[in-house]
Amino acid sequence: MRNIKFRGRDITNNEFVYGYLIKKRNHALCEYMIQEENGLCSDIITESIGQFTGEVDENGIEIYEGDYISINSNTPPYEVAYIDACFCLGLYMDMFEEYKFFAWGSLRRAKEKGIKLTIV
Repeated sequence: MRNIKFRGRDITNNEFVYGYLIKKRNHALCEYMIQEENGLCSDIITESIGQFTGEVDENGIEIYEGDYISINSNTPPYEVAYIDACFCLGLYMDMFEEYKFFAWGSLRRAKEKGIKLTIV
């Protein structure tokens, strides 16, 4: 069974915190908070929230939605995104100053094929 957890940047110091994502009912400053394993809760910058993919890179670092990944250390960075119930890799194209993904591939399938993934 996959470990479901999230990360997000704390609004007070902009550092990542990791744990359970909680949507606040009455939010004045922010809409979400993360409760860490030690029970501490931190208000989170909404745009920084990413879900753990259940995978680690070749250095053992957990891969989260929103991370940028290099494939076999010789490609432009791909962004990890959650699309159609699957964590996928997409290449960002800035030609039209829009966020466009192409070259979709399953993160899990890449790992199963022995492709080395590195967070950049």
